[in-house]
Amino acid sequence: MAMPDRGRPDDECLAPRHGWAAADGSARYDTTVMPAGAHMRAILARLGGDFPVVGSRRGLATDVEHTLAPPAGLRSALIPRILVGLRGLHPAECTTDRELPADIATTAALDGCTRAPTMRLPLLALLTALLPVGALAATLTPATIPLFVRNPYLSTWLQNARSEPWTRWPIFWTGQEMGFAVLFRVGGNVYPLLGRPQDSLGGEDDGYSVRYPVWRGVDYDASKTWLKYWIGGEGGGGAGSGTGVEVTLTFTSPVTVNDTMRQSIPAGYLAVDVAGDIDCEVYVDVNGLWVTGDRGSHIKWSMSEHGNLRSWKVTRSREEHFTEKWDRAEWGSLFFTAPKDTRYESNVSGRLRRRFAQGASLRNTSDNRFRNVMDAEPVFAFAHAFRLTHNSTSTGSALFTLAHIQDEVAQFASARGLTAMRPLWRGYFDDHHDVLHFHFYDYQHASAEADKFSAQLIDHASRAMSGPAAHTYTDILLLSARQVLGGTSFSGTPSRPLLFLKEISSDGNMQTIDVIFPAFPFFLYVNPAWLRYLLEPLLEHQSAGLYPNAYSMHDLGSSFPNATGHPDGRDEYMPVEECGNMLIMGAAVVGSIIEENGGGEAARQMAREWLEGGWGDGGPPRGRYALWKQWTGYLIEFGLLPATQLSTDDFAGRLANQTNLALKGILGIKAMAELAGVVGNDKDEKHFSDVADEYIKTWHSLALTRDKTHTKLAYHWQGSWGTLYNLYADSLLCYRRGLTSPLTQYSTLRRPASPRAKEQDPLGGGSSSGFVPEDIYSKQSKWYMTVEQKYGLPLDSRHLYTKSDWEFFAAAVSARKTREMIITDVGRWVNETSTDRPFTDLYDTEGDGGFPGITFMARPVVGGHFAVLALERACGGRGLRGLEYPGDVWGLRGGAEEGGQMRGARSPLFAKRIAKLLIEVGDRTRAPRNVRRRRVRSQIEGPSVVGNLHRKLNSATGTPHHDPERIILPFFKFRECAVSGLRESNGSIGVGAGPPGYRTITQPDAGPVVRIPEGKVANPIRFVTAVPLGCLRFQRSAGKVAPESSSYIATSTPFKPQVRSGIDESGATTASAPNGFKNAFPDAGSQGCLTRYGELLVRLTYTFPVESTTFNVKKPGPPPFA
Repeated sequence: MAMPDRGRPDDECLAPRHGWAAADGSARYDTTVMPAGAHMRAILARLGGDFPVVGSRRGLATDVEHTLAPPAGLRSALIPRILVGLRGLHPAECTTDRELPADIATTAALDGCTRAPTMRLPLLALLTALLPVGALAATLTPATIPLFVRNPYLSTWLQNARSEPWTRWPIFWTGQEMGFAVLFRVGGNVYPLLGRPQDSLGGEDDGYSVRYPVWRGVDYDASKTWLKYWIGGEGGGGAGSGTGVEVTLTFTSPVTVNDTMRQSIPAGYLAVDVAGDIDCEVYVDVNGLWVTGDRGSHIKWSMSEHGNLRSWKVTRSREEHFTEKWDRAEWGSLFFTAPKDTRYESNVSGRLRRRFAQGASLRNTSDNRFRNVMDAEPVFAFAHAFRLTHNSTSTGSALFTLAHIQDEVAQFASARGLTAMRPLWRGYFDDHHDVLHFHFYDYQHASAEADKFSAQLIDHASRAMSGPAAHTYTDILLLSARQVLGGTSFSGTPSRPLLFLKEISSDGNMQTIDVIFPAFPFFLYVNPAWLRYLLEPLLEHQSAGLYPNAYSMHDLGSSFPNATGHPDGRDEYMPVEECGNMLIMGAAVVGSIIEENGGGEAARQMAREWLEGGWGDGGPPRGRYALWKQWTGYLIEFGLLPATQLSTDDFAGRLANQTNLALKGILGIKAMAELAGVVGNDKDEKHFSDVADEYIKTWHSLALTRDKTHTKLAYHWQGSWGTLYNLYADSLLCYRRGLTSPLTQYSTLRRPASPRAKEQDPLGGGSSSGFVPEDIYSKQSKWYMTVEQKYGLPLDSRHLYTKSDWEFFAAAVSARKTREMIITDVGRWVNETSTDRPFTDLYDTEGDGGFPGITFMARPVVGGHFAVLALERACGGRGLRGLEYPGDVWGLRGGAEEGGQMRGARSPLFAKRIAKLLIEVGDRTRAPRNVRRRRVRSQIEGPSVVGNLHRKLNSATGTPHHDPERIILPFFKFRECAVSGLRESNGSIGVGAGPPGYRTITQPDAGPVVRIPEGKVANPIRFVTAVPLGCLRFQRSAGKVAPESSSYIATSTPFKPQVRSGIDESGATTASAPNGFKNAFPDAGSQGCLTRYGELLVRLTYTFPVESTTFNVKKPGPPPFA
């Protein structure tokens, strides 16, 4: 595509920092002077349709310009005005009164030029009319982006998405490199586009030159990833050299939420699109690592023709069914397919690539010397030539598909015995070639369906947030969708589908319930039927009596794809967790069935069939109600006061009396009360409802800290806190004040209507009273604001790491300001994290945002990112309406429209995205993103205390990070007071050198006491120590320290024992403490101050009053696990 010479304005106002209108009427932008912000680059890089763009993306090729050809009827000067208006200054003439909408306001001049106009809504309408829908790019810059992601075994990713894609090979989700190369040839030059095939090439002595394209960047939506390049002509010129070709690689793994059959096909598309004025050729090859995790495996291959297509088939010579090596399937075949007229060849990788580079055509032959994967590495290639000089449109395209086909996808211990499960697509197609043929020619339809889902997702996410958070949330959801489904595999029959799930990267278990639970907001949002397909194998297996315990199992098998159960009952011990998860998800499924079918008795009958096990078969119920009731009985006995056990966050270790876990159990009982109402069991409904109501009152009294500012991590652990993500289920199931559960219509428990109510309220919390007390919502929302870190909300007070799924659960039920703060910080982490694997849900909220010693990646739990949208669909489309805090504004138009119902994707979504970008650009000009404007105030100390919550641990050494000004304990803040000094007691603490102005106490032995003597001093001394958080004991001298109302430190009098529900909150007297002293914290040492991944050391700074003050540091006990 020829491009005119650059025109430059004479006006000094723009030079050298801004764009200008070229002499030929096109709007020009020099990206060397563009701002670094991703939002302006996004606008320029995605102006498609009538706005052909040539230029760089994200500053990756700053020597290239953007050229935007104006559409007919638009005066050329208006485009740079709009674009530079977004930038912040006027173009060219530096005037404000010509060729601009009349209602654009201006401000005072700056350096001789007027500032940008303030763009009001009529201008947004103008932009909507001018720019095509979908023209905006994703503005986040994740380190890894999906290419082909369909199931646990077809999962290929672009690892170095922030850099050129020819610098690294694509990877499997584990990080293992995949043999996947794309080369492009123009005349005597060959260009690597993907992978590192250039390592196999020579140079000019071989008759060709290896050159590199201009990298335009990567973009993505929910189903597609685009890689964009500019390649010059024979002379290798850049984008402005006059000749060349624009190349786009489009990788599509279509998310077809309304078509289970298409979603079940384990295949993806690679489309190569070119636009230019020179002839060129593309080459693509794959190797044997697509069918095995063992580089020494022996493989075989063949080429076959079917219809108008050709397919490479690659498989292990000796398949090992239902076996994995390094998480790769050791059975099944790769099918690499192209049109019949496409050239093909298999040969040694280097030899074949060099011949292509030299200009030779592939020979349509196959090297049939079967061998090991890396033994003279065999590759399987296609090549397609584009004759653009003879094409009147100067464009061309080629399509390839890759599929990983297995005749059996899992083995399942079902009610009829151990069964080899066929893939779901086999219920629709006769054989491999049949499904491959359908899939290839279905590209346009599948792509259109995928585009509809992306547009809907953008629309809904945009209206669920406001300001910069809306754009960040949208991009996170677009990045997450394929990853969720990449952990699943469809099986069963068209009349009774099943969906198997792998606990990717963390354990490899099959159908793990506490992995399905964090993912289930995605399934509720996109297609609730898929959630039924996920739960069905668990329900069938347990209702058949194949699991011996009274509580719900943790998973269906220790190693995917073997759903062989745990007949010995020795699966991972999470009884309260899994019972609560199943009951909550069961109630959500039933609610979706009722809402989808319009309520009434017909919907009730369908819901009852699913609950009792007759779903999809048309046969009699299978008696599953007893299973739901059995799990509820366990929660009644053990849910309110959970014994020492794991929650879903098992990496954090066991802990008794977990506040968040108990809430899940109580909500599970509440859910069962409603399920009993659906099946018509009035006695059970009343019993479970009464228990739930009583338990939630007790929970409320135990959960809060003494100062009532937030909930504790555990009932007995004063000073602790945790992310109360299980509160989400209270709103999702419509139990919160102002919401009405769809299951309520079948309840026989009714209260008399209140004077303001239009109908009677259900007993135990209905549309007005709520179930979980409302103050929990407001307290938690406020508390999260005080403990938020650089990259998000830490999981709890023990660590600085977080789980992104739980962050979104918590954000969904928080006030708008809190929600958008959390989401914006997660977006910052996506842009800056040092992790180099598919989206990890477990990361550090400080430092470089890396892995916290545990490497989670590509896990389907990122379905929890959809928590806000699932909530918006819930409760008749009023799920978010129930969360309206004072001053909240939902979305740009003040909330979900038409009574909260979300509309389809036909709304002017581009106008909304432009509007949010305008807001963001305005925010950026007022406060740079990397400046933290918030000053955190202690909840107990008032305005005199300022805490900096952004200090970091040295994760490599586990030692405190020494800040030259102040080191404080994350999450907790103490009054700044003068102290007279520091000295040892009992001779067991070493006082070492610290940073200037500090004294450092080394890791303590058992029971040391440090005394700070009385007396006034002129120069306060602060000191620092590193101890396991939760193992510290504060002690105060009785009667010598002024009382302070605090949940973090002891009061001035000895702490009096208080026994509630069998929980001793007093703590024991420390043997080494002087008379009159008490521990201010209970003995947390017995509850896991050590994690299984080693001892986490945190930095602490304490400043005390002048009066005599003593604290005790106690050595933690042994870990409560092997």
